[in-house]
Amino acid sequence: SMRSALEKEFDEKKNLLEQRWDHALHLVTDQMKKQRDEQVALAISKFDVEQRLKFQAEISKGLERVESAARQEVSDLTKLALKMHATIESQSDTIARLTDELNDLKRGSETMKKIERD
Repeated sequence: SMRSALEKEFDEKKNLLEQRWDHALHLVTDQMKKQRDEQVALAISKFDVEQRLKFQAEISKGLERVESAARQEVSDLTKLALKMHATIESQSDTIARLTDELNDLKRGSETMKKIERD
């Protein structure tokens, strides 16, 4: 009958439409999954890079602190060495002066002895 033929055609068209929709949904879902995976991978790599940079920054900050401390140490030691050098020089001067005075006294004493002998 006319009615059953129409119903059959309607069912076929409905099935075809559903199949197209399913197909389209499938494609869109796959595409969205792919996009999701790409976004996640990108986020992870960005996070990795940021973490690496942060880590490198920490390391170089640490190195700077160590270098700065080492420079300070060298500077302190240099100052100490210069101070010691200055002290030694002034002691040398004092020793030289005292030696001169001692020699003068010796000469004076010998002269006195001579005078007493003569």
